Amino acid sequence: MMTEQDDELMALWQGRPAPPPVDVDRIRRGAERLRWKVRLRNVAEWAACAFIVPVFALMATRPELPWLSRAAAIEISLAGMLVAVWVWRYGRARSLPDPDQDTAGYLRGYRDQLLGQAELLRSTPRWYFGPLGGGVLLFFAGFLLEYPGAWSRLWPSILFSIVLFAVLMWANQRAARQLRERARAFDDVSEEKA
Repeated sequence: MMTEQDDELMALWQGRPAPPPVDVDRIRRGAERLRWKVRLRNVAEWAACAFIVPVFALMATRPELPWLSRAAAIEISLAGMLVAVWVWRYGRARSLPDPDQDTAGYLRGYRDQLLGQAELLRSTPRWYFGPLGGGVLLFFAGFLLEYPGAWSRLWPSILFSIVLFAVLMWANQRAARQLRERARAFDDVSEEKA
């Protein structure tokens, strides 16, 4: 026998709005677009590393450079290798989720890809900007210690480097937040479909 409270609960449950339908084709296109962007970014990072590593390794062999700048050149070259390996290990574009699985499984696979890329971007201060930025500042510091009068010629390059790294770090953190927000939207949908 149903009580008045049971009737109210049933009416509340039946009156809740139905979840919006999931457009799997739109999500599939989004997953393909994410995969394409990740691949493009990775190729650009590997190309930059292919330039940075040998150029700074060569600079490290030049005896006319200050010793701290040569040491920093080695560090920058090693940081370039670290970036290449890190992007290969943690940033590769994964295969698209299997479209034959149920909708919730497909959404979980896409959400996991979004979260993986968000974590990679969020952690860039540790594996990207820290090693490369620290090396660049040490490179300039070597010149400034050896040639204090070089400040007037180097300050535009130092300022440009600091601004460039700051803007890139901000852009990476912003993109990481956006990817996490997109992933959270799929958390809600995948829980409703499960």
